[in-house]
Amino acid sequence: MSMKATWLSYANRFLPPGLTLLTFYFLVRTVFGFNTEGFLSRQYIQLNAGEVPEVRYDITVNGALTICLAILFAVLLGVTLRQWARYYLNRKLMLSYLIFAVIPLGCTVIIFVLGIRALFGITSANTVENTIILMSNDLAKYSAAVQEKTADLLSVGDANFNVEIQLANIIDETRTTELTRHAYSDLAVDVYFISSMNASNSLICMYCETLKDKGESALHGFLTLSEDRYQSIFPEWFEGTEHLAIVDRDDQLFIQHFGVRPFNGYGNIVVVASVPMDTQFIQHIRDTMDINIALDQQDGYWSYRSDQQRGSWFVRWLFRPLRSSWELRALDWKSGVYQHSANMTFEISPSSLLASIGRVKERNFLGNDQKQIQVYMILGITLFLILSLLLAFVLGIYLISYITRSLATIAVGHEQVAQGNLTHRIPYLGKDQIGAMSKSFNDMADNISNLLVEVREKEKYEEELRIARDIQMSLLPDMNETAVGDKISAICIPAKQVGGDYYDVLEVGAGKVGIFIADVSGKGTSAAFYMAELKGVLIALRHLWDNPHQLMLSINEILYPALSANVFISAAYLLLDGQRNQGTLVRAGHCPALHVAHGQCQELLPPGMAIGLAKNHVFAKILKPSVFHMDLNDKVILYTDGLDEMTNQGELYGLDRLRQVLVSHASQSAEGMRDAILADVREFVASGEQDDDLTLVVASLPKAVLAVDELPKTG
Repeated sequence: MSMKATWLSYANRFLPPGLTLLTFYFLVRTVFGFNTEGFLSRQYIQLNAGEVPEVRYDITVNGALTICLAILFAVLLGVTLRQWARYYLNRKLMLSYLIFAVIPLGCTVIIFVLGIRALFGITSANTVENTIILMSNDLAKYSAAVQEKTADLLSVGDANFNVEIQLANIIDETRTTELTRHAYSDLAVDVYFISSMNASNSLICMYCETLKDKGESALHGFLTLSEDRYQSIFPEWFEGTEHLAIVDRDDQLFIQHFGVRPFNGYGNIVVVASVPMDTQFIQHIRDTMDINIALDQQDGYWSYRSDQQRGSWFVRWLFRPLRSSWELRALDWKSGVYQHSANMTFEISPSSLLASIGRVKERNFLGNDQKQIQVYMILGITLFLILSLLLAFVLGIYLISYITRSLATIAVGHEQVAQGNLTHRIPYLGKDQIGAMSKSFNDMADNISNLLVEVREKEKYEEELRIARDIQMSLLPDMNETAVGDKISAICIPAKQVGGDYYDVLEVGAGKVGIFIADVSGKGTSAAFYMAELKGVLIALRHLWDNPHQLMLSINEILYPALSANVFISAAYLLLDGQRNQGTLVRAGHCPALHVAHGQCQELLPPGMAIGLAKNHVFAKILKPSVFHMDLNDKVILYTDGLDEMTNQGELYGLDRLRQVLVSHASQSAEGMRDAILADVREFVASGEQDDDLTLVVASLPKAVLAVDELPKTG
C-alpha cells in the first residue's frame, strides 16, 4: 500500500470521529453558555410612559448556531457509527439503544430539571413579587400618613415653630407607627411642597428633603419649573396622584412610592418614599423564601448576594442546574421608560418546595411572559418525549420482528444439520450480523462435509503409522530371546507413533556382549527412517562388533554422506567382556553413561562427537574409547536425552535425580533397576506430556562364557 493510500485510509477512519467530538465540544460550549450571547433576544414593546412594557423574544445567532450544531452532531454521529460498527446489526442495536434508552432517559432528565427549575423559579418569582408588593403597599400607607400629617402641620400656619424640625418629627413618628419591618431600616423619605402662587406665571417649588437614617430635614429654597432639579422630582410624563414602581436611580435600584396630595388650593404636598434594593433587602427576601438569592446588574458593576448558605457544598452543586435567573425591569423616573436593569438569580434548595405560591400579585415585576415560556418549554419537551417513545415503539417492533424471523430461519437450518442433512443451506439474510451468521452456518456445513473426508483420511494415515510403529518396534531386540536377557534390561518409548531412538544388544562371542544405543535428531517418521538405516549399517559391520572404536569410525564414514545437512546421530557403544571383567565405551556425542559399583555412581564421559557432523579425519581425532573395570554386581546405564531432559512445568528431571535412584536401587537386578527408574520418571512427570523419545538400557556383566569359535549374531 502506498503512503498516499495509507493516509487516506487513516483519514477516512479517524476524521468522522474527530469531527464528531469537535462538534460536540462546540455544542456543549453553546448550550452551557460559555459565550455571552443567550439563545433568545428580548425586544421591548413600549406602551405608555410609566407602564410595564410587553416583551417579544427572538432567537439569537447563538440559538440558531446551537440548533445547527445539534443537527450536524447527529449526522456526524450516524456517519461514525456506520463506519466504526462492523456489521449492520451493530448499528441497528446502537440505534435501538439510543432510542430505547438514551433519548427517553435524556428527555426524562430534561423534563425533570426543567420542570423543577420552572416550579422553583415561578415559586421564587411569586414570593419575591409578593414581598415587593407588600413592601410597596406599606410604603403607600406610610406615604399617605406622612402626607396627611404634613398637611395638618402646614394648616396650623404658626410662625413660632420650625417647619424642618416638626417635619422630621412627623417622619420619625410615622415610621415608628406605620412601619415595623426590618427591611425598612434604609428607608429614605423626601417631602416637597409645590406652590401654585408665582409672580412670573411660572410654577415655583419649595421642597424639604429628609436625610437617610438621621431624621433630619433641610429647606432648600425655591425652584422654578424650568430647572432640572424640578424635572427630576416631578417628571413631565407623570399624570395622576400616585405611582408605585421599581426605579433605577444612579445605578441603584429602589422600591419607590410617589404620592401627590392637594393642599387647600395653594399647591401639592409630594412625598417620595423609597427603599434601596441592596444587600439588606436581598437578605430580607432570602429569610422570607429560605433560598439563596443574587441580584446582579446587567453590565456587571455591582452584585448583591444573600449571606446564608444552607446545606453541604455537594448538595448545592447538585441543585445548581435547577438555578434560574429572572430579569428585573426598572423604571427610568425621568423618561418613564422601563428597561432591563438587573438579573435576580434563585439558587434552589429542597426547602424551597415549601415556599408559598398562593399570594395574589398586583403587578409582575419579574415578567409574567418569562413564566409562560417556562411552561411552554415543559410542554414542548413532554411532547418530544411522547413522540420519541412512539418512534422507539415502532422501531422496536421492526427490529424485534426482523431479528426473530432471521433467528428462526437459522434455527431450522441447525435442526436440519443436526439430523444429518449436510446439504441444507440458509438463504441470504442481509449484511448485518445475522446475515454473517447465516453465511457462517453455510460455511460450517461445508466444513463439516470436508471434515468428514479429512477424518477418514486421518484414520487411514493413523493406521499406516500404527503399522510403521509395529515394524519399528520389531527392529528392536527381544531380550527374552537372547542369552544375556537376565543381565541386560532395556526399553524404548517413542514420543510419537514412531521415533528416532534405537538400541541393540549384540552377542559378539568369546564372553563378550555389545550394547549399541543411538538418538537421531528430530522425531517422527524421518527419524524412524534414519534409525532403520542405522540398523542396516550396524548389521553390515558385524565383523567390527568386538572393536568399539573402529566400529564407530566405520559407521560415521558410511552415514556422513547419507545424512542430511541438519541431521546428526548421537550414539554410544558399550562392549562388556565377561572374561576380563571390564567394559569398553565409545561415545559419539551421546549422553554420558553411568557406572554403578559398590553403592557409588560414576559418570563415564569419553570424548567424541555426533555421527554425521564431520568427516572421519576430524571425527577420529576426537573419538576416544574408555576402558573400565567391572564386577559381576556392577551396572552400566545407557540412555537417551529423553530421560534426563524430561520436564514438568519447566523443571528438568536431571542427572542428579537419576543418580539418586541408581544408588538407592544399586542392589537390584538390571530389570528391577530399570523399573525403578521408569517409576521415578513417571512420578516426576505425573500428568505431563512426553516431549522426546525415551530409551533406557541397564546392563551388567554376563555370567556365561561364550565359545570363541561361536559365530556372532544380532539380537
